[in-house]
Amino acid sequence: MFDTVGIVARPDREEAVSLAKNIAAFLSSKGRKVWMNREIAPKADKFTLGSAAETPAELLIVIGGDGTILRTCLELGRSEIPVLAINMGTRGFLAEIKPEHAMEAVRKVLAGNYVKEFNAKIEVFVNGNPLPDALNEILITSAVPSKMIFFRVQRDGELLMECRADGLIVATPTGSTAYSLSAGGSILDPMLDAFILTPVCPLVPTRPLAISSRGRTIVDLLKPQVRAVAVVDGTYQHDLKSGERIILQKSKHRAVFIRLEPSFYQRLKGRLQFAMEE
Repeated sequence: MFDTVGIVARPDREEAVSLAKNIAAFLSSKGRKVWMNREIAPKADKFTLGSAAETPAELLIVIGGDGTILRTCLELGRSEIPVLAINMGTRGFLAEIKPEHAMEAVRKVLAGNYVKEFNAKIEVFVNGNPLPDALNEILITSAVPSKMIFFRVQRDGELLMECRADGLIVATPTGSTAYSLSAGGSILDPMLDAFILTPVCPLVPTRPLAISSRGRTIVDLLKPQVRAVAVVDGTYQHDLKSGERIILQKSKHRAVFIRLEPSFYQRLKGRLQFAMEE
């Protein structure tokens, strides 16, 4: 099982690089081919190197925070390589495994003691041109701090929202625990086939709205006074112009995570408790 394993680690964290080397050595001792991201090449020169987009791996182990995981998923594009995420960040909403339990987790995965969790993505088009799929959310916002944009949201021809705000977050159930939650949005049960629309600091109080992910959601920019930008998963940015149309729909492709604890709510409870204690 999993004859070829890829490892992505934060190159700026010595602990992450050290753990990556230990896991790589263990996998190699078990007869697995090991691939590692080229950013840690000087410290892991005995293994095959490359980018996540190039990996031939059947399993990808990502060591880092949510940002590292999201960037890796963006690099993977539409690939559905399963990801085992080890938290080397602060909150780690996407990562289940603590560093001290990493080796135990890898052993369980190699033994087949895990479940796969399938996470919906958002397919994004701007004036018909595709952007990378979003695992967490797409943020449509002003490119100038403290300036508002004016937008209209429709789904299958029906008006859902017309709003002046700092921005609009369209989040998946996975992303509903991230930026959208901080902006006042509700948490979506991952079993729901839904997205949540969360205005960011609206001029007139406007509640977040949970909508079906079936069909097409259209966001039109109406006379923005400043430059606007679409941001996918906090990483990929695309400049927007007045009058441009953003079309959002559920992607045919999903992100796949390896989980040892199958209960979403147990993981969520622990993460929210950690956030309250910070």
